[in-house]
Amino acid sequence: MVDLDNAVIVDVEPSVPIRTAETLAARRMIDRIEDRFDMAPDKLVGDTGYGSAEMLGWLVEERDIAPHLPVWDKSK
Repeated sequence: MVDLDNAVIVDVEPSVPIRTAETLAARRMIDRIEDRFDMAPDKLVGDTGYGSAEMLGWLVEERDIAPHLPVWDKSK
């Protein structure tokens, strides 16, 4: 997790390259930086792996974080 305004890494969690594991790691990092540094991100930047409906709903509805990432379209 990177503080883009200050170009500082604020948290790291390794995960296997599976979308569910990566989104779980992102959620954990967001929770940790809030607990450790009293920082609440206002946006999340990422790739399509973070653009699932579940992750988008969690970001917007539960955490009030603006997602800046492509939506993972599974409509086909």
